[in-house]
Amino acid sequence: MQQKSNHFTDKFIAWVLEQVGGGKYGDTLRLLAGGKNAANQIEFINQYGSARPLVITKEEEEGFEKSLTETLKKAEDLEREIQSEDIQEL
Repeated sequence: MQQKSNHFTDKFIAWVLEQVGGGKYGDTLRLLAGGKNAANQIEFINQYGSARPLVITKEEEEGFEKSLTETLKKAEDLEREIQSEDIQEL
């Protein structure tokens, strides 16, 4: 019985902190608590669209993958070219 009570209390406290700590009020609360740079999360979210520092879209990921594939292919071609030059020198 005590374990269920602790679980409910933990979930309730987490919910309260999420409600109080969100939005501009949360920024004010973090600023008053000494959060300094962490206090401006709403400004960051508005600028970047997410609280996560790095959000990669599917299009960006596909672009990175394509770029990496092209770079690896160029490296393989260059390696083959160097090997053929080495063979010709012998």
